[in-house]
Amino acid sequence: MMSLKHLLAFSPLLGAAVVLAGCGDGGSTSRSTAGPTPTALQSTPTPTSSPDTQNALILHAFETSVVAFDVAVREMNPDDPAIPASTTGDQVVHELTTLNSWKAQGITAKGDLPRVIDSKLLSSSAATATVRACVYDPGVLIYKATGATVPTNVTGQFYVDVDATLDLVGGVWKVSHTTTQSEVDACLPGY
Repeated sequence: MMSLKHLLAFSPLLGAAVVLAGCGDGGSTSRSTAGPTPTALQSTPTPTSSPDTQNALILHAFETSVVAFDVAVREMNPDDPAIPASTTGDQVVHELTTLNSWKAQGITAKGDLPRVIDSKLLSSSAATATVRACVYDPGVLIYKATGATVPTNVTGQFYVDVDATLDLVGGVWKVSHTTTQSEVDACLPGY
């Protein structure tokens, strides 16, 4: 990803780009060790279903948003349709602004994509949900033309504590706001 650490250096309110290999089991913690796949970028409409299925859809939507941003950074593509497909409100504006700025500066990323280490659904209603997650981000921001690292980079492995709000928009869960905090060795307890 334009590594979450790098995004945080530019704006502490962006929020995660991340992947959940398995989506929740009724709001409990999910674990992921595999990297994201391109199919993880597709938004999933929310059918009428059981609470467990609904929780899994919310956690998957969070993961999809994290991965979509990171893929767009690597491709230097602020027009990637996965961004508005997975975010809404202030979050989509922030991500598109960041992507356009980085594209103008020739910034991209290298290294593995971020992944969700743990995630849990803290609350949900018919139209809003909150998720807390720990994201591992090994990516590094670089200038595409030279390969030099962007000065705001924090090198090495990086963890991000993420609190995200998701809204149900047109039958699809989308991230509308995130707050993040970076960590060096591991996420804080509870993330």
